[in-house]
Amino acid sequence: MVWSLLLYAFVLAVCGVHGVGVSPEQIKHLVTFGDNYTDIVITTAGSGIQKSFGRWLKTSVYAAGYVQVGLHPFVRSGATCSKNLIFVSLSSAFESQIPLYLIGIGNGLLVLPPDQTMYTPLDWNE
Repeated sequence: MVWSLLLYAFVLAVCGVHGVGVSPEQIKHLVTFGDNYTDIVITTAGSGIQKSFGRWLKTSVYAAGYVQVGLHPFVRSGATCSKNLIFVSLSSAFESQIPLYLIGIGNGLLVLPPDQTMYTPLDWNE
């Protein structure tokens, strides 16, 4: 036990490794990928886009509001991780959500400083 603590102290002293987390109020943006329970927009054929909060407050809306950050939802209801794994006609993270995010970053519509942004996959039921 003593040797373990000494070794740990030595590594910290020599390597300068310190456990540093996120500072208070550092995160300004929450980017979400996933499926139904975090989808704040439901797209239906013929009716366009509808806000859909249903009976429950969506997880992503709650999280962003709780910590007071901007929400950037790429989540779509019914999404799978990849159409290469499970083919459905709905959105998938790898083939639609992530590319849409990368387009937004590439054309400058999304300005998300890496040190102020948290990315999270939410709610896949596969």
